[in-house]
Amino acid sequence: MKHLLDGQKLDDIVQEKSIVVIEIGSIRCCACSAISQKLDARYIDNDKVACYSVSLEAQPEISAKMGIYSAPAVLVYVEGRLTIREAGVMSVEDIFARIARYEQLLGSA
Repeated sequence: MKHLLDGQKLDDIVQEKSIVVIEIGSIRCCACSAISQKLDARYIDNDKVACYSVSLEAQPEISAKMGIYSAPAVLVYVEGRLTIREAGVMSVEDIFARIARYEQLLGSA
């Protein structure tokens, strides 16, 4: 999983691939670490999905621009548009299923 850097523009990142997943977490958050590891394991070799991580402590201005002030949070952009936004208690398997559905739709287009 790539780390979103201060100089990178969100608009450029979300256009990188058809599907872009951004995980926002905290260094002290065990759930954030687990979600990050699951996303990384699932999409490490996927050429359609790019995964990025944002640290609330290290990059508060980036998460503030996205309107995220607590962790964990997962944002999914499909073709540059925010389509999935989950924060707090969430099902990673549900997010995977929803992303898979978008992958199918994009594959058949």
